[in-house]
Amino acid sequence: MPLFHFGNCLALACGPILLTYKYSGLFLPLWVGARGIEFDWKYIQMSLDSNVALVHHLSVAMLIWLRTRNDLSKSYIPLINVLLILCCYRPLILEVLVHAFGLGTWIHLLSRFLFTILVGLPTLQLYLSLPNNN
Repeated sequence: MPLFHFGNCLALACGPILLTYKYSGLFLPLWVGARGIEFDWKYIQMSLDSNVALVHHLSVAMLIWLRTRNDLSKSYIPLINVLLILCCYRPLILEVLVHAFGLGTWIHLLSRFLFTILVGLPTLQLYLSLPNNN
């Protein structure tokens, strides 16, 4: 029984991490691209873009979770709503910026990163301001 318990604990501890790296695209484009004969920056860009998308999705999930909380101060609700609306319109906002200014792919990636930071840091601050229920 202890060996079964150890295997179960190991699977529950490592399984989500392995699934996250396998299905989020953090490692696959870099590995597949690096195995080729010729190096190309697009694989590095795809990996960085996957990391930005992962942080953005975590921010959106946290904002939705914060919006459903009952113990959150009512003064935070408008900020959460604005951040959620920005998250919903992120592709439109960034595409308008790219086409209006003719930005390249690396600048587009940088703008996605800055937009994710713009949403992610206030979300983290809202999460840290929750009352402790210890």
